Amino acid sequence: MEHLNTGTWLKDGTDSRASPSKRNPSAVQQGSRSFISTMISKGWLLCSGLVMMLCFTEISSQDCNQLRSWLNKDNLKLLNSKMGSTIPLQCIGHVANFSNNEGIHSNEIQGDDAKAATQEILQQTLHIFRQNHSEMDWDETSIAGFQAGLHQDIENLGRCLGAEKGNSIRQRVKSYFRRINDYLKDDGYSLCAWEIVQMEVRQCFLLIDQLLKRTGNAGTFTKYFTIFRNKYENL
Repeated sequence: MEHLNTGTWLKDGTDSRASPSKRNPSAVQQGSRSFISTMISKGWLLCSGLVMMLCFTEISSQDCNQLRSWLNKDNLKLLNSKMGSTIPLQCIGHVANFSNNEGIHSNEIQGDDAKAATQEILQQTLHIFRQNHSEMDWDETSIAGFQAGLHQDIENLGRCLGAEKGNSIRQRVKSYFRRINDYLKDDGYSLCAWEIVQMEVRQCFLLIDQLLKRTGNAGTFTKYFTIFRNKYENL
């Protein structure tokens, strides 16, 4: 017996056995438009996101490449406003030498190491100014403002530096500030001890300006493009 193959009829009345070219032209055109629309959407998302990433990277790069124009400026200004240009006469006998050949003033500190040294100086300064400052000739509002400024600059510099780097130079900075902290403690956090420490911190802030001259560029656009491309290429 001969079997009759009735096939399957599509909703538009087209035999499913028919070749694509014989199917309803409007359905084929609709599928093509859908495919093109999808590809355009992908391209639009990629281009739009790429432009946004480029703008963000450019702004971030400008900020990070111009650290000297903004980093620590307000902190130094506040410090200078709260202390004299010289050590008070009654505190001359309290002068101490905190350097111990760590080489934190070395011209060999460059690039990310210079940024790491700067960030560590700010972190250690913040730690120092969280110690007992009852004898210090600062009001609480100024202390709080100084601490907030240091914290903000540490955070901002962290964005430029990325993952923690420069462990070697960080340890040298910590060793230097450990002696400052010990000095404060041994001298009972006295007024004169704080005067000496403020002078030392000001020298550190001036060092920061020198370190920032040696910082390199803050990353490349290629890194951000690769991340973005990998995220959206399978849309």
